[in-house]
Amino acid sequence: MKTEQELLELFKSSNIDGYKIEQTFETTNSEENFATTNSMQLMCVEDIIKFSCKNNINSMFYYYGFTSEEALVIDDEIISDFWLEPEVKLILQDKFDEHNKRVYELDFNKPIYLYVYIIHQGIVLFAAEQDFWFFEEGLDFPKYVCEKIIDDNMNDINAERENKMERVYRDREVLHQQILNDEEFQQCTNQRLRLIYTGKIFKNNIDNKKLFIKESGGHYDITPGEFIELIWKEYKNNLKML
Repeated sequence: MKTEQELLELFKSSNIDGYKIEQTFETTNSEENFATTNSMQLMCVEDIIKFSCKNNINSMFYYYGFTSEEALVIDDEIISDFWLEPEVKLILQDKFDEHNKRVYELDFNKPIYLYVYIIHQGIVLFAAEQDFWFFEEGLDFPKYVCEKIIDDNMNDINAERENKMERVYRDREVLHQQILNDEEFQQCTNQRLRLIYTGKIFKNNIDNKKLFIKESGGHYDITPGEFIELIWKEYKNNLKML
């Protein structure tokens, strides 16, 4: 991508006056308006200069855009898109922090894109150049970095998830025995009563909820209601064997 000095020298050699602007064409219009505005993109800056010379246009606008730390760091919003359990986040946090440390050390005074504009007969003609220089530093956009970190650590993630499920099944068995021997549960002879009982056991008990509902959202394998119904079937079968 051309530096500002290179761009201005190119303008000068073609007898064109260059005017630096504070906003790009896109930011002065909504995305919807930009899509419907009469505009045309040329292949390169040299083409738009050639067009300007042939049509006696001697003024041109240009804009350099920059990125920032906020655009490249892995923050909570990026991580939330992957629905990671808290235990998994702990495994990956050092890798996220290492990436962010490298981002904070970058020089963000380097532009990542250049737009050059002219207006001809009511049509905006523009050319664009890009230079995602942070790629050369071994970095990428945070979403893709996060995906790679997760992929590279999938063995550790799967091992933690297996350990988590072992703990869940162990604690479920403790709860299972408590409910099976609970006289109040044994009196829940219809589904409505068992539904009320389910609410009592799970609604205000975070520890019991965690055995069925993931902290990242969704259920593990069965719902609390299905768990209660399975215990009820077991209880009824035990009565038949007496």
